[in-house]
Formats: sequence, structure tokens, C-alpha cells
Amino acid sequence: MRWVLRSLGLVLTLVVAAFVALAFVPAEKVAELAAGEFRKATGRALTIAGPVRPTLWPKLGVRIGGVAVADADWAGPDPMLEAEALSVALDAAALIGGDVRITGIEAVNPVLRLTRAADGRANWDLGGGAPAGAGTGASAGPVDGLGERAVTLDRLTVTGGRVIYRDAVAGQAHDLRDLALETAVPALDGPVTLSLSGLLNEAPLTARLDVARLSDALAFRMTGYSADLDLAGATARFDGRIGGAPLTAEGSVALAASGLSAPFAALGLPAPDLPAGFGRDRLALDAALTWDGATLFLRDLAAALDGTRVTGALDIATVGATAGPRPRITADLAAGPLLLPSGETGGGNAGNSAATGAGWSTAPIDVSALGLADATIALRAESIQAGALRVGPARLLARLDDRRLVVDIAELGVAGGSVTGQAVVNGRGGISASADLAAAGVALQPLLAAAAGYDRLIATGEGRVRILSSGATVDALVRGLSGEGRLALGQGELRGLDLAGMVRSLDPGYVGAGQKTIFDSVTASFVLDGGVLANDDLAFAAPLLRAEGKGRVDLGARRLDYRLVPTALPGADGSGGVRVPVLITGPWAAPRIALDLEALAEERLKIEEEKVRAAAEAALKARAAEIGIAPVEGQSLEDAARQKLEDRAEDVLKREGDKLLRGLLGGN
Repeated sequence: MRWVLRSLGLVLTLVVAAFVALAFVPAEKVAELAAGEFRKATGRALTIAGPVRPTLWPKLGVRIGGVAVADADWAGPDPMLEAEALSVALDAAALIGGDVRITGIEAVNPVLRLTRAADGRANWDLGGGAPAGAGTGASAGPVDGLGERAVTLDRLTVTGGRVIYRDAVAGQAHDLRDLALETAVPALDGPVTLSLSGLLNEAPLTARLDVARLSDALAFRMTGYSADLDLAGATARFDGRIGGAPLTAEGSVALAASGLSAPFAALGLPAPDLPAGFGRDRLALDAALTWDGATLFLRDLAAALDGTRVTGALDIATVGATAGPRPRITADLAAGPLLLPSGETGGGNAGNSAATGAGWSTAPIDVSALGLADATIALRAESIQAGALRVGPARLLARLDDRRLVVDIAELGVAGGSVTGQAVVNGRGGISASADLAAAGVALQPLLAAAAGYDRLIATGEGRVRILSSGATVDALVRGLSGEGRLALGQGELRGLDLAGMVRSLDPGYVGAGQKTIFDSVTASFVLDGGVLANDDLAFAAPLLRAEGKGRVDLGARRLDYRLVPTALPGADGSGGVRVPVLITGPWAAPRIALDLEALAEERLKIEEEKVRAAAEAALKARAAEIGIAPVEGQSLEDAARQKLEDRAEDVLKREGDKLLRGLLGGN
């Protein structure tokens, strides 16, 4: 702002000097006088190539053609400022009375070149030719030399203007052409309005600024401001008060844009790569704003991000204020349906990938955004959708501290049930993630279909899972999974497989469309290691069917290697019946289900052996009964035979002993 005030003061000085000169010297001498005074004040050459046409009454003025102000010697050969014509008019009567009333300033086709060098030098610093001490401080400019005079400007107009800006420090370049500008300063202690239009880097630009009290604005005191900006279809509006040292502000702000690529291109900046649902196609924001010099407070916030609407409150503390080494965001937000970006492994893409046998994404995961700020965000959402996966309602608390994100899930509706727990993503050194989740009443078919493209299991279940992994890609994260969990399902059905029919007929053809197995319950626990899920206690209960299972699910390779042993028509105690082992192998999107013929043959051999053994035992029992061997309860046939032999041997010994004794005693 200071260089603007100083430049305005220099212009006024030149005008007054020219008017004085007009009273005593010919017009052709005015250009030489003005150029000399300008060089003394700024150290820059002023060239007036066109005619100088003065007026003395009733408006004291001058019209100068072909004006050019030389640029700094390091900035380039082109003039810093040039114009086809410049005219200034003063109210002569007011000037005699001690006031400066500028009735009009008009610049035709001016070109202003602003340059900042890599070392920070700026070509708009015009203090090079000023006396010592005249270029700095509050009393340095000719504007202050006006003393108590009232300074007004009835009208300032610029037509066909152009501003070329080059900044080697920021690496930016901007070109504002076809500039039309108009403003008026009725009084220093009154309101000011400025409006402009043009093409900024070929994008249409219009702006309007209203200041309630110019003198307060120039002194950085609090005063009212109203600003409207339209750049390439993106609009911004502020209505409130600004002022103070450090700068503070309060008021209302409104932003709206249909896509950000055009306005960001106009500013020479890369547009943020926002996903759908986060303002990629449409963005709007309204809020009550307060800036205290260190923290931005947004209250009554209402934002529309594509189809997502968010309301609540948001605070952003800047670095070095109350935030620490990074900006700190604190928010309490409520959202309607919230649309999240879906990656290759989520939503509909996941299903397609699974169906075609494609693996998980190997694209590097970028978590650099976790280091942009620290945050504590409470979010309530009607629903959250990522691809084909839709959950909600949700109550979440996210805490981000030095690239480590912790999300506490107080409530998350999932497929008719609920999930609670905690999830963590740590980007401090590589990428690691963990989750400790509990689920109840979750319908598995829509969940598995959306998350993994698997829609054959229809049931409602509950469970608990604790998992941990690390890796730079989704593929690496899945292959690095470790942890444990349990699952319990209620009544449901398994589509594509008729276990009961397979067991009854020993026909593996009971697999495919139209086949299904209805069950009463399924329970299982599992452990995860290296992305492979291992289970050995599956218990499957169905009408007239029981099954046990164990095996492995390779999550990284999306493959199954599982053995299920169903038993048809078991006894009341679960024993007996027909057992037919089933092997489930191959990709989980199209698994191969077949009878375990080797195990089935062994099972048949065991059955035949049991039949032979049973027949032999029956024959042996019959023969034993013929010879009088009858086991008592709890006694085996072998023990009964042994007892029978022992009893007969004892009888024989007793009889023979009696005979021998009678013989020895003489028959008595």
C-alpha cells in the first residue's frame, strides 16, 4: 500500500508543479519541467513524447500524450509505466481555497510492468532518487506534505489498461489486459468505491470494492469493507470490517465455483485434484468469518461439495500461533449423504477386479496430505458412500497429529447393522494401518458384494476383528495383514452350492447357478498372517446337515484353499450319517468346488472295514451264545470267554482234586 500512496503523491506533486509552470512558461517547457521533477523524486526517467495541452480555468488541468516511466536498470528495457495519454484536471477555485479537488484523472491504454527479482528487489520501489530519509517512514511521501488540505477525487478512469506481473521469488507470472477501472474519492473521511474488469491470463475478471471510510483504511483502523470478485466463473464475496495491527477481520464470506480448474489456471496455479464429492464439479461456501490475526473462525458454516452438504463450525489456527509447527484445524461438522472417493479396490471397481481375477492396486498410496495440518474433527453424517459401498448413519471423531490419523467410530451403520471401534493410519515413516472393530447385525451379502465383489453368502452376522498391516500400496497392505477375529452368522444361505444334494448323491454337479445351501448358523474364528487367513474351527449347522471346515484364504492372491466336511442325516447326537468331504479351491470370484475323492475313498474303506468288523463280531457273539458265553453288562465278549474258561477250569480242578483226595483216603 505504501508504494501506491507514494506514487499518488508523486503524481499530485507533478500536477501542481505543471500547473504552476503553466502560468509562467510555454506548454512545450512543461514536459521538460515535469520530467526533471520526476527524476529528482524517483530516480527514474520520465519521457513525454506527445503534446502537452494545459487548461487554466475553470478547471486547471493538463493532457499529456505518450507518457513513459523508465524501469529499473535491472528489470529490462521496456518502460515500467507507459500510456498513450494521461489527463488530470483540478478544480481551480478549490485549489485557491487551499483544497485539492481532482475532478478527473484519465489514463488511456496504460501498461504497467511490475517485476520482482530473485533477490527480492521490486521495480515499484521508486525511492531511488529521493533525498536521504525521504523514502521511508510515515512522513516520507508528498501526500503527507499536503498537510491539512482536503484531498478529493471525483473520478479516476482507466481504459484499455494492462498490468504485467513477473515474480521470480514465487515463480509466478500474470498478465491482466483489457483493464477498465473506475473509482472516486469524494472525501478522505468518506466512502470509496472501486470497480474493475479485464482478462487475467485470458480469464474474465470483474471486481468491486467498497470501503466505508478511506481515512480509516489508510491508517489501518477498523472500517467497513464490501468486496465482490468474479474470476473465470468462480465468485467470492466479503461483507464486514477489516483493520487493526495485526490485521483483524469480521464479517460474512461466500464462495462459489463450478469447477476449480479455470480460476486456478487464471491465477497461474495448479488446480487441486479433488475427488468427486469433495468439490470437484461444484463448490459453495457461506459462513460468518472472524480473523484475530492468528486464527480463522468460521461459524454458521454451510458448504456444498458437489452433492454433499456440510454444516457446522471450523477453526484454523496458523503456524506459530496456537497451532505449533503445522496449521491446526478444529471442526464440528454435520453432513447429509457424504460421497467419498473410490479407488481401484473399493466399490464397483473392486467387484470388477475380483470377477476378472485382477489383483489389488499396486499404485503408490499418497498420504502426504496427512502432514499438511493437525486436526480434531467431529463428524456426523446421514450416510457415507465410497463406490458401491454405502454406510451410515455415522458418528466419527478423527484426530490427526503429526501424520498419524486416528478415527474413533462411535456409530457406523453398515448393511442394516452397526460397527464400532477404532481405525488408525500412520504416515510418519512409510504407511501402516490398523483396525479394532466390532460388528453386530450386519447383512453380509451387500457388504461383501460392495467390498470384494462376492455376493453368494446371504446371512446376518456379528463378529470382532483386530488387524494390522503396513505397505506403500493396497496390494502390499493386503498381503501384509496380520491379526485375528471371530464370526458368528444366523440363518442364511450359501448360493452356488447344494451341500445336502452333493452329499446325498455324491455328485459334484450340485454346484452353480440355482443351487444353494440353507443353514441355521455358522461360527468360526481365524488368524491372519502375511495376508493369509487361516481357520480350523468352522461349524456349520443346517437342517439334516452338519459341517466342519478348515483351511486358508489367501487375501493377497484372492484365492481359497478350504476343506469342508458335511455330514448328512446325522443322529440326534450329531454322530452317524453320510460324510462327504468337499474341497473349495481357486479364485474366490469363481472357486472350484469338488468332492474330495481320495478322502471319500478312505471314508468308504473305513465304512467297509466297519461292516466286516461288525459282521465278525456278530458271528463271534452268536457262537459264544451257542457255547454258553454271555457277557454281562459292561463286560466285553473276550472277558466273558476268559471268565467262562476260568470257571470251567476251576470246576475241573475241583472235581479232579476231590477224586484224588478220596483215593488217598481209601474211598472214604
